[in-house]
Amino acid sequence: MKRFLLFSIAMCIAAASIGAETENDSLTIAGDAAVFRNPADGNPYIECYFGILRDELGFIGTDTGEVRYAGVYLTARLLKSTVEEVSSAQTYFVTSVTGEEEEKRPGIQLFDLLTMPAEPGSYTIEFSAIDNVSKRAGQVVKQISVPDFQGAGFTSSDLELAFMIEPVGDDERPAGNPRLVKEDRLVMPNPKGVFTEGRHGSVYVYSELYGMPESGESDRTLTFRFSIKDALGNTIKKFDEKEFAIPGESVVISDMLNIEDIEPGEYMLLLQASMGPRDMAYAIKPFYVMSKSEDMIEQRRMADIELMVNIAWYHMSEAEKINVQKLTPEGKVNFVKQFWRSRDDDPSNPENPIYDEVVRRYVFANENFSTFEGENDGWKTDRGRVYISYGPYDEVETYDLDARRYPYIKWTYYDLEGRQLFIFANDMTAGVGNYRLVHSTHPHEKYDPAWQQILEETISNENDWRDPRDQTWQSPSGKDH
Repeated sequence: MKRFLLFSIAMCIAAASIGAETENDSLTIAGDAAVFRNPADGNPYIECYFGILRDELGFIGTDTGEVRYAGVYLTARLLKSTVEEVSSAQTYFVTSVTGEEEEKRPGIQLFDLLTMPAEPGSYTIEFSAIDNVSKRAGQVVKQISVPDFQGAGFTSSDLELAFMIEPVGDDERPAGNPRLVKEDRLVMPNPKGVFTEGRHGSVYVYSELYGMPESGESDRTLTFRFSIKDALGNTIKKFDEKEFAIPGESVVISDMLNIEDIEPGEYMLLLQASMGPRDMAYAIKPFYVMSKSEDMIEQRRMADIELMVNIAWYHMSEAEKINVQKLTPEGKVNFVKQFWRSRDDDPSNPENPIYDEVVRRYVFANENFSTFEGENDGWKTDRGRVYISYGPYDEVETYDLDARRYPYIKWTYYDLEGRQLFIFANDMTAGVGNYRLVHSTHPHEKYDPAWQQILEETISNENDWRDPRDQTWQSPSGKDH
């Protein structure tokens, strides 16, 4: 029997928050599950929800464009007594980005789900994910109880918590993962069950009710209400009760519940439905409201980890750069600590002069070479990269804009592998406040003896600013060294 939508859903775009559930250097994975009844045969089946962090995945590019791809193998195994496999499901999840900068943008969550049938009973679900590029893996387990819907009468499915639920018409193609679409709505799951105070003002919830009379066979009405209980079982909030004529043998309930007035802590979301004093159905689901301070602490922690990597970036080998990008946040911390420890001439001394000097260079680059005041992106510029990599220059010469030539700056190092020159030009393609390296005599830098001619020409957009981490830059004359 076709299920009917009881009431409209307010549209909202919510940011997700997934906490670490795995060991260092493995994929962070969140997993949750809910049991529903198969409308074809009335037997139960399990929906297994996955959440992974995009910036932990390995991406590969193509020869024909800037699009980069990542793939993840997802597996859900249903275990009896944590040993015997009863059922399993697998899929291959593919995602793409445009450019390396987008793939490393933090805070982007990816979701998917797998379904599998199950006999009534108690089980353990093992969620696992394997990155196709880096081969890193993550795993998390969850306990679940599968009810017997046959002959159960009026009953409810489990509750599925979500960051967003929005309707999808029959002729519409969903903007998200099509596997997350069910009963004409896109359900963006929250596998962790965590909502952040001030960021997530609502809990979205999806559920199904079964065992009601066929349409027209009863004049009874369906009544239901959501409420929230605290960790002690006290009801702290009741939402409005809703009453409808029974639309059919089964029905979908989806709602957006305001939790802006809920204090941080652990809670239970309760659904109570009835068709009279004797026909009652219940479903309950735990969730957690994270305080703003917890979220801010986590954001600061991630920013500090990113800063640690940035400071060390230009002193890493290419292999080390590839390796550190594959690590979890905790893995990056351990990597960077070991990176500087291995370069310390006297590990017994708590001071590390090599590290202190690099930090000084990093701060100097941000203070003097940032594109705009307060941006703190000077370390990303060509001047910042050269300064952090080789240290202070011995001599600087500045040439202002004239009628024939863009302004440029010349740095001279007298004791850097012999006398070395670095020419930075402000040709307006890197931004008014920025200078990009157009020529150097250093054997590992861009070499272009025609750099003076370049400054007198109009440089096309294809030679515009690049990320300094990109080693594929080519000069307009094609004479890179």
